[in-house]
Amino acid sequence: AKQIWDSLYREKKIHRLIRRAVFWSSITGNGFIKSWWDEEKEDLISQQMGDICFESITPFHFFVPDLKEIELENQPFVIHAADRDYEHLKLLYGRDLKSSKDSKEQLDESLSNVMGIQNAKQRDSILTLEMWVKPNHCKLWPSGGMITVAGNDILAITDGMPYEHKQFPFAHLQHIE
Repeated sequence: AKQIWDSLYREKKIHRLIRRAVFWSSITGNGFIKSWWDEEKEDLISQQMGDICFESITPFHFFVPDLKEIELENQPFVIHAADRDYEHLKLLYGRDLKSSKDSKEQLDESLSNVMGIQNAKQRDSILTLEMWVKPNHCKLWPSGGMITVAGNDILAITDGMPYEHKQFPFAHLQHIE
């Protein structure tokens, strides 16, 4: 197990992700790392389809309903907002997407200022929201679920939490509680 972790740590450059999350944690008090399984990505080590992916997420892209709740797993749902490449989403989901210019422009304006992104409006991207719902917190999805929305389109609805452990795919790094 230690050798597998060491290999993943090196190959996925996890030290960089942790450093970014710790940076946001020291600046804002919160940093996040997302981990997920991507069936469409090839694992470069084994040459097999399917790979573990990691991403550092700024606290400005992560939303929770209860700001007083410290434990992430006690939140009824979380939302991860991201600016994703339009063509990649079109290829991944096999259809044209209707861009929601109003919400994208709002995200671009607020995040561009915070993140120092100069050309956010020039990229061919679309606001994408992933909402992860815990079991027994929503009448529509009593077993939990995940909803992905891009612009004005619902791209995917998963009934039930996608992972057996029924936890969010996010690690929360806090600076001071």
